[in-house]
Amino acid sequence: MHNRITEMFGIEVPIFGFTHKPEVAIEVTNAGGMGALAASYYQPDELERILTDMDEKTAGRPYCIDVLFANKVGQVTPMSERLQALPKAHIDFVEKVLQDAGIPPLPPEVEAEMMREKAPGHGHTEEGVLEVLEIVVRHPQAKFVLSAMGAPLLTSWTGCTAAVSRSVRWPVAPSMRSSMCRRASI
Repeated sequence: MHNRITEMFGIEVPIFGFTHKPEVAIEVTNAGGMGALAASYYQPDELERILTDMDEKTAGRPYCIDVLFANKVGQVTPMSERLQALPKAHIDFVEKVLQDAGIPPLPPEVEAEMMREKAPGHGHTEEGVLEVLEIVVRHPQAKFVLSAMGAPLLTSWTGCTAAVSRSVRWPVAPSMRSSMCRRASI
């Protein structure tokens, strides 16, 4: 299937798979779509290893990176503490929606991974976004960077442009809910 989206991004099918799991982004990419990895979750050294692995496992196919341009940056609360803070009515509602939809509970190992104590991704901070971008520009298969959540702070936006221009010229264009740095074909 060829259309403007597939031509613009160099993909075979107009499917974008947004995920924090590299394995899923790799599979979407290898299936002809655009795997979009949420990079803010990872520490810089983890992200470098993950992107190197993605480069190797996607055979030259393009993928993208999703970063978080937070309007407010504060202390990130671990998932285990978030669940304790939510009202019981909220948790009951979500459980009912999942049950009514026939969605099974998470496998125990997946739930344990979500709940394990782990430092929040460095990419959840303003400085971290810039560090994430510095890592991403070293991976030419990462064809663009987007922010599906939040609007960049002025310093982040300027930093994004600066980080990108040091490696490859990417046109930078804001949109309504996201900001994208897109690699130009040279």
